Amino acid sequence: MTYESKIKFILGYYSTEEQLAQTAEEASELAQAALKVRRASKPEDKVAALSHLKEEMADVVVMLDQMMYAYDCEGEVAQIAEAKTDREVSRITKEAG
Repeated sequence: MTYESKIKFILGYYSTEEQLAQTAEEASELAQAALKVRRASKPEDKVAALSHLKEEMADVVVMLDQMMYAYDCEGEVAQIAEAKTDREVSRITKEAG
């Protein structure tokens, strides 16, 4: 089974509404993991926190892939992401002078 077919299978089993809630939950867990990495001061704590962050990033990617499939918006999301990165690069460039 390909990754794409697994995403479709999972979304087919659960409702889009249920997966929206799961997406929110996973995003919240990612936010908490990111803050934990930032707070980690000891090297061993940083390693553990980064490992957890990677797990949460993967969870969010899986959920976002399901949402983009459910709402047929992968191309549109990619365009928005491109515009947002262009805008941020422009801001940084202006700020850096």
